[in-house]
Amino acid sequence: PEIAYLHDFVTLEETEAIKCHASGKLKSTPYTSDSKFSAYSRMRTSKVMYINDNLNTNARNISDKIEHVVQGVLKKTPFDSENYQVMNYGIGGFISIHSDSSQLGSTESVEFGGLRFITFMIYMSNVQSGGRTIFPQLGISVQPVQGSALYWFNKGADMSVDSRNFHLGCPVSYGNTWLANKWIKHTAQFRNYQCFDHGGPDGSHFSIMK
Repeated sequence: PEIAYLHDFVTLEETEAIKCHASGKLKSTPYTSDSKFSAYSRMRTSKVMYINDNLNTNARNISDKIEHVVQGVLKKTPFDSENYQVMNYGIGGFISIHSDSSQLGSTESVEFGGLRFITFMIYMSNVQSGGRTIFPQLGISVQPVQGSALYWFNKGADMSVDSRNFHLGCPVSYGNTWLANKWIKHTAQFRNYQCFDHGGPDGSHFSIMK
């Protein structure tokens, strides 16, 4: 699957503004496994809060950048993308291996914009030790760098599951990991990413690479 890493995607001021807005509002991150919902789980030890683009100018400006990069639609309607998921992993914080598109929850139903087509992850802090994002099947290991971003496609061109995008967040050994996740939904992208059973008319699949 296509995975891209962007250097200096957002400014120091933008990341600090998001963290400042989130401070004091975070709570333990819920976790769903085997269709079972838990308010807290040892499989995901972090804190979370959400920011709506329409209610936060800084978040909206970042979404403008994301639209330019992925050539997609994020905010024409309320369900073009999900709210920013702002997360904090302290020392020992991690998340076990998973896919961001499970098709289990109501957040991925058609009335809520469909599947999580693209994951766009923004690193909002440097981490002194640990906290890497790992794609085990691909052998990819990404060190968090404040202001950089990582994004990938969660489905193949025929909307099939690709287990190679399964990823995990390694435990933080020293420092803090701050992230802002943006999930771009499938339905709104029909003009820019047309679906074909076997890729595009030239045999290609979802890609921004021309």
